[in-house]
Amino acid sequence: MIIGLDIGGTKLAAARVGPQGHARSVKTLPTPILEGPTAILDAAAGLVKKISGLSEISRLGIGSAGAIDPVNGVVTSATETLPGWNGVHLIEEMSARIENVQRMVVRNDVHAHALGESWVGAAQGTNLAVVVIVGTGVGASVLRAGSIDPGAHHLAGAIAHMPVASAIHPICSCGKPGHLEAVAAGPGLVKQYHGLGGDPRVTKGHEVAIRAGRGERTAGFALDQSAMALGRALVGIVSVVDPEVVIVGGGVTNAGPLWWDRMVTTFESELPPALEGLEVRRAKLGSVGAIIGATCDEV
Repeated sequence: MIIGLDIGGTKLAAARVGPQGHARSVKTLPTPILEGPTAILDAAAGLVKKISGLSEISRLGIGSAGAIDPVNGVVTSATETLPGWNGVHLIEEMSARIENVQRMVVRNDVHAHALGESWVGAAQGTNLAVVVIVGTGVGASVLRAGSIDPGAHHLAGAIAHMPVASAIHPICSCGKPGHLEAVAAGPGLVKQYHGLGGDPRVTKGHEVAIRAGRGERTAGFALDQSAMALGRALVGIVSVVDPEVVIVGGGVTNAGPLWWDRMVTTFESELPPALEGLEVRRAKLGSVGAIIGATCDEV
């Protein structure tokens, strides 16, 4: 039995993963972030136990928010997306809660999603691809021949904290102003909308998208700012990495064609001439991408 577990700032999700990369028996829970790391770990272990029952788990793959030391299974850096998460020893803590695991692998959730896309998703067959996930936070991975280099400080792909001109006023989850995540991620989109005088009853990014689709100008402007900020950030990434393709996924991509088309148009219009024609693809694996990729046998 192989199980993948995704620990995110909004929800916990786990599933059995078959040999062909299919997620089965997916179970989810809201992440109890207000209750602290112990509650999160308890809830995550509970999900895994519901799936495994009393059966032996040959491999448990964990994709977690934050910068992860994949060798030691430790969170080396985390923002307020998961308060108190910095320094958590994931392998040690989860091993204490789940005893029937033969092998445990831990990596950053975006890196996990990227590996899933490489295995059975939109990055299959590519030698060099950039995968960007936009949800509760924003992150990226560079896939080279199906492997990921996490960087010297386990922060490779941390584009959440790239400076962007449209994020002068919102505060990022890391506590500093002017960063991409503050306008491009789901919570950032909502904060941007509220800052423009939008309806305070709106609490989710998809609600902003619905209002934008109905013609609400404030929602439309906030959605534009989110999409354009990501499009420009992608230009910066590909100018450095020079990939074959860019793959974009995560919950915010479900905001609809207004967001997606603006993001792609911005990206294409600001690409340097040498990179014109570089393709932006949608990720294929959706909400189970990190679950599937977390189980890949690669660190």
